[in-house]
Amino acid sequence: MCEARRLKLSDTSDLFKFLNMVRDLMLWMEDIVRKMNTSEKPRDVSGVELLMNNHQSLKAEIDAREDNIAACINLGKELLARNHYASNEIKERLLSLTNQ
Repeated sequence: MCEARRLKLSDTSDLFKFLNMVRDLMLWMEDIVRKMNTSEKPRDVSGVELLMNNHQSLKAEIDAREDNIAACINLGKELLARNHYASNEIKERLLSLTNQ
C-alpha cells in the first residue's frame, strides 16, 4: 500500500516536472517565432545585415536550449515507457512540442 502510494506520488511529480518543462519551452518557442516574424522587410543592404544578425542571435539562443528540449523529450518518452497513468496527455504534449 505505502509503496504503491509512493510510486503514484513519484509519477505525479515526474508528470508535473514534464508539464512545466513543456509549458516553459512552448512559451519560449512562441516568443522566438514572434521575434522572427515581427521583423520589417529590409529595404537595403544594411537592413539585410541587421536582420541576419538578429536571426543569428536567435539561432544561438535556439542552439543553447537544445539540451533542455532533449531533456524534456527524453522525460516524456521515459514516462510513456513506464506506462504512466497520464500517457495520453503526455503524448499530446510531446507532439505539440515536436511540431512547434
